[in-house]
Amino acid sequence: MVVWIWVAAVGCQTTVNTVELAQPSAQAQELAIKKTQTDPSLNQRIKVLRVITSTSPGGYLNVQVDLRNASRSLVRYTYKVEWFDEKGFLIQTPAAGAIPRQIEGGEIQSIVLTAPTPLAKDFRIKFQEPTN
Repeated sequence: MVVWIWVAAVGCQTTVNTVELAQPSAQAQELAIKKTQTDPSLNQRIKVLRVITSTSPGGYLNVQVDLRNASRSLVRYTYKVEWFDEKGFLIQTPAAGAIPRQIEGGEIQSIVLTAPTPLAKDFRIKFQEPTN
């Protein structure tokens, strides 16, 4: 069975129509998440639907974060990932800036990440609105 999700476009707003299986065959183990909200505007527009993880054969942690734009407008955002070892210590990695992304109105988007080292056992993702 296929579920159709229709989102109407209003004015110059851009939206996305999505089609997916009502009962997907891939059954991922979803993780409980903890959110700290300091930007209510971004929090109302971009919703975290789920977070799933797996470990590669080489021992690297893989993370997928599924997001939904709850608004009818394009939203630009950035994200940055911090990786932690099994004892909760931050793993120092080469300084990387925030990664810019955008998501259309109503769109569901996945961010897929791979830890930089097999020592990484945990992570934190920070979302922000771009400063420029």
